[in-house]
Amino acid sequence: MHLPLALFLSVCVSFARAAELNIPETATANGSFKTLVTLLAKAELVEILSGTGPFTVFAPTDDAFAMLDAEVVKCLKKDKYKAELTAVLKYHVANGKVESSTLKNDQKVETLEGSEATVTIAGDTVKINDATVEIPDVSATNGIIHAIDGVLIPTGNAGVKALIAECGSKSASAILGVAIPLIGMVAAVVAVV
Repeated sequence: MHLPLALFLSVCVSFARAAELNIPETATANGSFKTLVTLLAKAELVEILSGTGPFTVFAPTDDAFAMLDAEVVKCLKKDKYKAELTAVLKYHVANGKVESSTLKNDQKVETLEGSEATVTIAGDTVKINDATVEIPDVSATNGIIHAIDGVLIPTGNAGVKALIAECGSKSASAILGVAIPLIGMVAAVVAVV
């Protein structure tokens, strides 16, 4: 996935100011991370990420959040799922300033959530799990941001797994399991009429 030119220019201009701003301020100033910034505030992580650090944030863009199941995003915004939201967001943050030049293929990066994300490098493409780093090495006063095109999900976190199972859209097979009998009933009604 490649950034549209307008988004790319917006990111570049905003990130040019980033050396004067902390991580949340940098994300806010950019304008492409509205969902992330809103969720950081909801999870009460803005203060932590405004602290001394240094931190590395693998920051999903608004487009990355738009690719998530809408029902899962709705659940993450609910107060009753604050712990799961916090886990998902902390899975995007590592202690220390991890610049792209120091990343190695198959490297494990320990996150604040407690589990590890995996770095994959193929040519010029750097991925964190399945998310591609679109814009690396954006400096902030308390760390560094790597803009990514996907939302990282801590697959080993039982609470997050349960949220996805409860809130995720029904699978295609479950939908078909309901739709096929309904089609049969409609056909039967039409045949009677």
